[in-house]
Amino acid sequence: MRKEKIIFKKTLAMLLILTFAVSIVMASPMTKAQSAPTQKTYPFVDAVPNPVGAGQNVIVRCGILQALADIYVGWTGITVTVVKPNGDTVTLGPVTSDSTGGTSINYVPDQVGTYKLTTNFPQQTMPSDMFDMERGAFIPKGTVMLASTSDTIDLVVQTDPVPHYTEQPLPTNYWTRPIDAQLIQWYSISGNWVSRPANDIALYNDNAPETIHVLWSTPLTTGGLSGGLNGVAQIPAASETGDAYEGKFSNSVILNGILYYNVQGIPSGGTTEVPGIMAVDLHTGKELGLETIPLCPSAKISSSTASTTTEPSLIYGIQVDQFGTHTTPSQVNGKWLSRTCHRAPKPSDPAVKF
Repeated sequence: MRKEKIIFKKTLAMLLILTFAVSIVMASPMTKAQSAPTQKTYPFVDAVPNPVGAGQNVIVRCGILQALADIYVGWTGITVTVVKPNGDTVTLGPVTSDSTGGTSINYVPDQVGTYKLTTNFPQQTMPSDMFDMERGAFIPKGTVMLASTSDTIDLVVQTDPVPHYTEQPLPTNYWTRPIDAQLIQWYSISGNWVSRPANDIALYNDNAPETIHVLWSTPLTTGGLSGGLNGVAQIPAASETGDAYEGKFSNSVILNGILYYNVQGIPSGGTTEVPGIMAVDLHTGKELGLETIPLCPSAKISSSTASTTTEPSLIYGIQVDQFGTHTTPSQVNGKWLSRTCHRAPKPSDPAVKF
């Protein structure tokens, strides 16, 4: 009897242990290893100028045809293998690309003959989620960017140096915009007017006429003799809008041959007016458009001040630096305008455009 009890207890203990082990296995999550997606890469290499003279600098462009989502990261470890005419091999890099996927390396060949250049891209992973707008494809973070090697190109190095950029003469006749960006010497005659400079000297407008040449004119405001007689004294009267206090041409700028200036706009009821910005072709005087700017929601402007007890209005101006850019701009057909406000802009605020 005692022996049977011992056997029973051992059997029960073994069943309990087995049950416990099965419960642990059943409770454990069933996982299946998933391999990261892979993507083929397409490296490139280029050399400028080509051909080039021995001892002259060459810009070697390298990288892959895949951008990244973050402007602060790039592909790492990129190298360029250079085989000289005598068979010696030089490795340029490793370098890190910019966010476009490419970068450049300066190289000075010292032998006459044909060099062989090849880009080497090491395997690495996409550092962050990326939606490629050109391909219309989503590339998740961690995607393995496969290693690759570009086609090999020839860099021809000759004894005679290659001439650098040949300056183009300034125009002697009437010229128009836009100016071809390759005419870099024309910078001296095509400056913008972004503010009233010291001593009223507008830089980078060399060879401008030193005498007045009226190309066109347009009325800026109204005024003059009203007609009839005024008051008890019955005297002729005139109406003049004047330009005291704020003036009528403040903050005007010229960008790429287009004049932008503020206008009062059209009264919209009471003492409220809708301001705007007029764009005019500086050469022809043709009005390219008037963009009226509604006031901020709930703004109430009195006849004497632009302040309000509820919510100040947007104050629109044209503020740019000497290159026609601004730290917080709204882009207008390649010209940069900005708007400032005494409060944080809202999604419902209008955009400045022409």
